[in-house]
Amino acid sequence: MQIYNIKIKNSIIYYLENIHNKIKTVPLILFICFSLIYTLCVPYILVHILDAIGLEDNSFEESYLSKLPLYRRLLITGLIAPLIETFLFQYLIINILQKIKILQKLPLAIIIISACLFASTHIYSLRYILVSFLVGFYYAYAYIIKQHEKFPIFWLIAIIHSLHNLVATLILTSE
Repeated sequence: MQIYNIKIKNSIIYYLENIHNKIKTVPLILFICFSLIYTLCVPYILVHILDAIGLEDNSFEESYLSKLPLYRRLLITGLIAPLIETFLFQYLIINILQKIKILQKLPLAIIIISACLFASTHIYSLRYILVSFLVGFYYAYAYIIKQHEKFPIFWLIAIIHSLHNLVATLILTSE
């Protein structure tokens, strides 16, 4: 049984390494498209799992954003928030943490710290924090794997974040 578990673990690690290597080398426009799909689909799946186990909430619908006119919501969620959050939780935090000697060889720790800080500002509910952690985890991961490319990493993550927020806002508005 233990050998079987080791084989499963090794095949999962191999699979994840394959995905990681492909994501690192994908052309920029495909990376943006993949990122948008991932950051919309994975949280959607998580929300349905959390709903199924009884962690439903409507706190976002009761938030101040939901009471704003659509154009102001789109401006805040699609432009202002992504720029501020990308600066604080990816650019600033990751660059600072990468200068700490003990963390230089621990990119996963940097990603987790960045994601936790990102999620801690999305406190509409426990469910929203969990979803934001997953999205923040992806933004930090994308920041680290793409930070040495020609296209400025800050703008790449800000664009992905902005597109995600615009689409999510429009979906929530249509419900």
